[in-house]
Amino acid sequence: MLGVAFVLGSVIAVSSLQEAHAMWTPDRVRSSIAEFADKQVTELTRNNVPAGAQPAVEAFRRDLVAVELKRRPVVVALALTNFVVGALLTLSTAWALRLRTRGRAWLLQTAGAAIGFSVVQIAIRAALALEQAPLRAHLAAALAANVPGLEALRDLATWRWIAALPPLLVGGIKVAFLVYLVMTLRRPAVRALYRA
Repeated sequence: MLGVAFVLGSVIAVSSLQEAHAMWTPDRVRSSIAEFADKQVTELTRNNVPAGAQPAVEAFRRDLVAVELKRRPVVVALALTNFVVGALLTLSTAWALRLRTRGRAWLLQTAGAAIGFSVVQIAIRAALALEQAPLRAHLAAALAANVPGLEALRDLATWRWIAALPPLLVGGIKVAFLVYLVMTLRRPAVRALYRA
């Protein structure tokens, strides 16, 4: 379990640092979000966007960049805080792996802080995803009307709440693991290992 916590902390730290780097300046946001939007459209349409859907694609790219630019300070702050939490989780887990009493205590405190921050992060990321949902719904409706074979997207356009599922699922799994880690570290048998 401590090995999983070590890997989780490392992955959180690295991915958060990459996200902060990608969102650090407005120019980086414009290029990375425009590239992300183009990739989504390309995957959906197999790089064959009809003329009727082109205005919706351009509006989706422009509006998505505008939303991300507006929310950039919040996203960067979340990413940098998540980097610190992930790095502390990795370091305290490494100390706990050496069966040091202080390592266990630090890991408990870090895991508790990570749980609290994860709940805040889930709420903010779900709100940001719901803010982007109307843009995706408009794009989905335009593609469903103009691209043969994508008619099913018309139904997805009405399910805006589905945009909040990825942050809820990923964050929920992370919180569940961290709660289980804290409960395990507080067991008397595990505590006894650290006294030896």
